[in-house]
Amino acid sequence: MEEETEIQEVQEYISVCKLCKTELPLSNLEKDAIIRCPKCGTYNNNTEIIESEPEKFAAIPDIRIKWQRLGEWIPFANSTLIHLTIGIRGSGKSSLLEALAIRCPKIFDLYGSTDCECLCWLKPQFTKVWFSMHGFAPRILLIIGEDKEVLCSKNDNVTTCHANDLSLSYFENFDIITTAEPFFGSEEDYYGALGYLINILWKQRMGWHEIWAITVREASNWIYSRNRVIKDDQGSKKEFLKAVRESRHHGISMMLDSLRWVGIEKEVRDVSDYIWFKRVGGMGLPEDMWYLYRYWMPLSMLQLKPRAFGISTAKGSIGFGVFDEISWHKGERENIFQTLGIEIKDVDKPVPDERNYNLGSFEHAEIIQTYFKTQSIEKTSTDIARSFRTVQNHIAQHNASVKQLKKCMKCFNAKSEYATKFVEKSHIGRPTKEEVVEHEQKSELLEPQITEPNKKKTRIFEAANLD
Repeated sequence: MEEETEIQEVQEYISVCKLCKTELPLSNLEKDAIIRCPKCGTYNNNTEIIESEPEKFAAIPDIRIKWQRLGEWIPFANSTLIHLTIGIRGSGKSSLLEALAIRCPKIFDLYGSTDCECLCWLKPQFTKVWFSMHGFAPRILLIIGEDKEVLCSKNDNVTTCHANDLSLSYFENFDIITTAEPFFGSEEDYYGALGYLINILWKQRMGWHEIWAITVREASNWIYSRNRVIKDDQGSKKEFLKAVRESRHHGISMMLDSLRWVGIEKEVRDVSDYIWFKRVGGMGLPEDMWYLYRYWMPLSMLQLKPRAFGISTAKGSIGFGVFDEISWHKGERENIFQTLGIEIKDVDKPVPDERNYNLGSFEHAEIIQTYFKTQSIEKTSTDIARSFRTVQNHIAQHNASVKQLKKCMKCFNAKSEYATKFVEKSHIGRPTKEEVVEHEQKSELLEPQITEPNKKKTRIFEAANLD
């Protein structure tokens, strides 16, 4: 593949779309910094307005492609698509995903890395780009845990919400929806919230009028997260594949990235509309994609710059190109919390600590279901081969969740019929004072038991008094 500098940039015309050459509305040319083509959906930068007010407007990162075989338009905002990005660490996969996702009217940034790069959407650089595209600042929703409080001092358009309060209608009020692991008390709470969000999108969005984008910065994290919740590796993979296959039926474009070609299921690779190849390093292209070396030089694929890429489409088109630098992307050494002024506070947790009895949703649901049948903690612990204390703790957790959240999230994720039912008689922990008094009152009503005297002691006593 040729160097990035050798790619000829497409000349930007103020009055026509740079891609399909369709005339743009004159009314938009006079006031809009970024104009969307009514035919192909491409966003065109109106450089005259952008340069006149740089503190208010910013250009959308352009994606320029030189097709080597066939060629096509990429309908980002007109069709539901599956984008798959392959490349080694540091090759610019996340930056490319952000350049792709911003072309959709709503973005869900999920399953991000532990450095919280998914919070880059809160930066002022992105606010200017979004304002140029839509005429208003992005409305951002942060999903947080029940035991956390998140404050952002440098962005006034941020709203926080607990996972249990989410709904499809609530998503309509926001443009960016994201979350991060530090916003939750435990990894399981974090993945449970993501699973709840995915269930809302795939089960409740039956009709749609605009395309929503979901970015998954490491596709294997999706499978790992579901495995943490349901404790079933094969079931997690099947659930992920089903979500990818049916995403278009719910108006969702998926943007995935993976370090390795074989790190993601073959079915996902086969159904991807666009596969974007970044720097592949020493592993090179996968064997079933070697035919691409007819168009790209192998050494060039080893040394691609972060802004360069190769592309292969489901329609047979092949090309290479570059995209503009993403001004709001998180730097490798950047502390995103300091940049955005984010402060995380601990609050009272509505459920007991799970450190000593951390089980998956299905195992928790099995404990509750078994207890409802046996009405005995001892029998439950015997039937499911768990300790007496573990059963006690999970019943306590279930009751606390139902009491305060109106449903148990673990039972809900496992689709248990007892998700909203309160365990009436669980005898959790030590008896309360009321239980002690009640027990004593019942004991007084019982007749005293008469026991026979100890014959051995009686004989000794009698022998001592023979004199």
